Amino acid sequence: MAVDSSSGHVIGCLGLVALRDGNVALKKMFVAKPYRKLGLGKKLLEEFITYCYENSKKAIFLGTTSDFEAAQYFYQKSGFKEITSADLPEDFPRLTMDNCYYTDYIN
Repeated sequence: MAVDSSSGHVIGCLGLVALRDGNVALKKMFVAKPYRKLGLGKKLLEEFITYCYENSKKAIFLGTTSDFEAAQYFYQKSGFKEITSADLPEDFPRLTMDNCYYTDYIN
């Protein structure tokens, strides 16, 4: 979670869901509109990847929608590779609106 130190407001967050076999799901990544394009999303994702590395996680999986083109570009630019839903771990928490999936291998 990212908090604006001057106001105390939450300005960004993401969620982690532990999966079997050392995998994790990245869920609900969000940066408040006034704070976008400032590198906050990149910083949140870097911290998340560092956490995964330090805790011996194997891979990160995530889903988004084709409508969120900026999110797709962000994940691709951050090194995530597009995969199909068939490539997701069996225990990945799927949302009906998601139709684009990505992964990044950590270890």
